Amino acid sequence: MSNVLPRRSAEIFMLGVLVLALVLPISVTAPAADAATTITPGTMLGFYVQPRDGWSREQQEASINNLESYLGRTIDIDHIFFKWDGNVFPNWRQAWDLQHGRIPMISWGGTYLKNILNGSYDSMIRTRANALEALNGPVMLRWFGEMDAAIYDNDEIESPAQFIQAWRYVHDIFVAQGATNVEWVWSPNAFNFATGKSQTFFPGDAYVDWIGADGYNWAPGKAGASWNPFKNVFASFYSWAAPKPQPLMIGETGVQERGAGEKAQWITDMGNTIKNSYPEIKALVYFDAYATANFGGWYDFRVDTSASSYAAFRTLAQDPYFNGTAVLDTVPPTVPTDLNGSASGLRVDLTWTPSTDNVGVQGYDVYRDGAMIGTTKSASFSDPEVAAGTTYSYAVRARDGSGNESSACGAVSVSVPTAAATFADGFETGSMGAWTSATRMEVHSGGAYEGTFSGRAMSTGVDRSYAVEDFPKAKQEIYARTYFNVSSQLSTMNLLRLQSPSGANIFTLFVNRAGELMFRNDGRATVAWSSTKVSQKAWHQVQIRVKVGAAGETEVWYDGQRIDGLSLTQNLGTTGIGRLMLGDNVRGRAFDVSFDEVAAGTAPIS
Repeated sequence: MSNVLPRRSAEIFMLGVLVLALVLPISVTAPAADAATTITPGTMLGFYVQPRDGWSREQQEASINNLESYLGRTIDIDHIFFKWDGNVFPNWRQAWDLQHGRIPMISWGGTYLKNILNGSYDSMIRTRANALEALNGPVMLRWFGEMDAAIYDNDEIESPAQFIQAWRYVHDIFVAQGATNVEWVWSPNAFNFATGKSQTFFPGDAYVDWIGADGYNWAPGKAGASWNPFKNVFASFYSWAAPKPQPLMIGETGVQERGAGEKAQWITDMGNTIKNSYPEIKALVYFDAYATANFGGWYDFRVDTSASSYAAFRTLAQDPYFNGTAVLDTVPPTVPTDLNGSASGLRVDLTWTPSTDNVGVQGYDVYRDGAMIGTTKSASFSDPEVAAGTTYSYAVRARDGSGNESSACGAVSVSVPTAAATFADGFETGSMGAWTSATRMEVHSGGAYEGTFSGRAMSTGVDRSYAVEDFPKAKQEIYARTYFNVSSQLSTMNLLRLQSPSGANIFTLFVNRAGELMFRNDGRATVAWSSTKVSQKAWHQVQIRVKVGAAGETEVWYDGQRIDGLSLTQNLGTTGIGRLMLGDNVRGRAFDVSFDEVAAGTAPIS
């Protein structure tokens, strides 16, 4: 909680004047049972519980057990914090929670998002996903909570758009690893909903299972803070989030003592507000801790600061409305119907009528030619891994949160068309005559991909080597393909460049000095990186699709595989594409690369 904890240490809490490690990485065997997080009418009640005596396993268990003994019930959610790359999770505590009927909620800290998006943490993310999937029970994952806090602006988080991209990136790795038991909790600060800031970080309905918010009554501990009822703290959040399809959660909240009985009354009012005014709040997670804040001071939000506050929490916990429970579900969803598919370039778009379920549909598994190719939470899916001139068979099945699956729907066939290129050159004329112009780029025989001849771009670092083809009319969307073979490379090397009719650069696909495939959005001077390595002395195929516009699109396929890191939506300017460049027109670069079977057009190149 960025308002309560020191910067980049939301995973560590303080007791007295001692900084205590939150958890220790202890391995246990996870329980085999699985359960859906079906909520009975009302609201689940959870806590972050700061141990009163220390952070050993025994002390953590004792703190939870003592609280549950006093409340006279098992809490529904047990909240715990982990650093981004600190202690490994899950550990003994998440398995212990599931064994005792609690849903573990992990707040996983953030880091510099650019390092997530460049793939540096892919292995660690997959490891976390696999370990959570192996728990075989529901887990709530609250990643990068309070991402809208000012301390992250232009630092770890460069923009809300970057956060959304990173959230989806991490989420999709979990899905790819099969960790569908993980429920994603998005939880910014409640007060930023009033300014509109929080909303800009929302990753989208398909990527969020719970919409949460954190908010506190800071009086009287914080100088100048007014006594703020629970209803006011979360009013802006509730107004925005209540119409959304996801259940709502209070991820963190707390109140301090002021006058006699006031904390107890605040807790009582909190319960009444949720029941009578905020019924879409389906989980309330209280912050039971004594903690410091970024703006200084110490704040005692613990439930037992007075007999009256403790009693108020016991009364709330005994209210049947706050006894939401996890219920075993054995009923599968209905079969999806009305599956339809259409090809759009090198992509197939599928839609279907959603399934229904006695609890709720968790998602859909999509199959192509009998093999599962992806999952989605919405009744639509796009398949970018298709080839021109090929027909595919698709089917979809639904599943719920307990892993129950429907039968597959009736299959639908979709044919991806092949279009003739508006420009093509296999260099078999033995010259560069097909191009508008060529600068120190030659045709040579021997070692072509097909036929006898190929084009050769070569520079020792002094000369530029490239060819240009001007299109008769500027295009808003272009496909371009080439086969290429790198003999040597001592610097960054351009492969394909798209320009305006006047020669202004729009998009450049290149191989960097490390041999990685990348592109540059020339109009915005930004670079997209991929981990795809280009091997030398071997023929490779690359095809690009570039659509200009404020909501422009790029897609890149390398040896027939779509490169997700280079297939993006971004502003590419509004000037049409009027020129294709093959090779590199930048001085000072050293390379030797052959090209063959170059083609460009307004549809996928077969």
